[in-house]
Amino acid sequence: MLPANAARPVPVAARCGCREAAGAASDAAQNAPELSYPCSERLPMSTSLTSTEISSLSTAALSGLGTVDFAGLTTAQTPGLTSVQLAAIGTADIAALTTAGVGVLKPAAIPGLGAAGIGALGTAGVSALTTLQLPSLTTAEAAALTSTLLNALGTKQMASLSASAIGALGTTAVSGLSTANLHALTAIEAKALTTADMASLGTAQAAALATVTAAALGSAQVAALGTAELAAVPTASLAALAAAAIPGFGTAGIVALGTTGLNALQPTQFLALATVEVGTIGTAQMVALGTADLHALKATQISALTSAALDQIPTANIPALAPTAIIGLSTAQINVLTTAEIGAMTSGQVGAFTPAQLGAMDSAHLIALFH
Repeated sequence: MLPANAARPVPVAARCGCREAAGAASDAAQNAPELSYPCSERLPMSTSLTSTEISSLSTAALSGLGTVDFAGLTTAQTPGLTSVQLAAIGTADIAALTTAGVGVLKPAAIPGLGAAGIGALGTAGVSALTTLQLPSLTTAEAAALTSTLLNALGTKQMASLSASAIGALGTTAVSGLSTANLHALTAIEAKALTTADMASLGTAQAAALATVTAAALGSAQVAALGTAELAAVPTASLAALAAAAIPGFGTAGIVALGTTGLNALQPTQFLALATVEVGTIGTAQMVALGTADLHALKATQISALTSAALDQIPTANIPALAPTAIIGLSTAQINVLTTAEIGAMTSGQVGAFTPAQLGAMDSAHLIALFH
């Protein structure tokens, strides 16, 4: 307790090396008698300091302040903290900032928080970061974001993260990402997901993939998904995949898609299927295949179909096969076609058969072909 007639301590204790801060407050404070009270007994930083005056403080001056000073900063003062200053203070001081204060830090100051500072903010502090601040996160800061911290962000905040920040996230953080935040990823963010990130996703997250997210994925990213996860992707998102991503299914992926998933693919996507993928199409999948998808198949893909799968094309869908694809039919495939299927072929398809293919037909097939 100070004597009644004692001089009051300056707003920022000189014993902490902070006379610079006191001088910034006022000339009167600078000329006040110095008292040898320990830092724990001094008054907090003066709320009369402007943000400009805060910015002018040296790192040495700021390092001499305590958590009570940083906790006492107003929203008018906090924007004065620079990246260099934030990097110089301790994590306890960063943790002491109010959430309102965190939300008004200048975007240029955010890199000064550092990985340790991001952790010190906690969920309350991270959730206070705005869509203007979050794009300024460094890769080191992004790597410090745990799934708990990430899930403290709203969907708009999540969508504001830079591609480099998304790419720096750890797989543990991504695997724990909420379905809402995963759904919020932009195309640019989706492209930045690593194959390890994709492999870490669960079925619930795969089911939350938005069409805009799916459309940005590459073949390697699709290939990294587990079969259970691929099967969980919504049909609309499957249909949104780029043609270049389709080879990422692989043979196991085609099986995992089932009839519904395979039938969701668009003709341009079917055209992008690798022959080994086409060769995995099952009989049930072939029965459910739409005519537009059948028409998209090219000769090399037709020849990759198993005889069992080809035999399951409904007779009514045979005319959908492109004449240019007919030349891909092998002798074994032609022999499994029924006379009804042969008879359903259009004149364009009939004219596409090669002499070798015609020579492989028995008399019943030829009669059906030229009936």
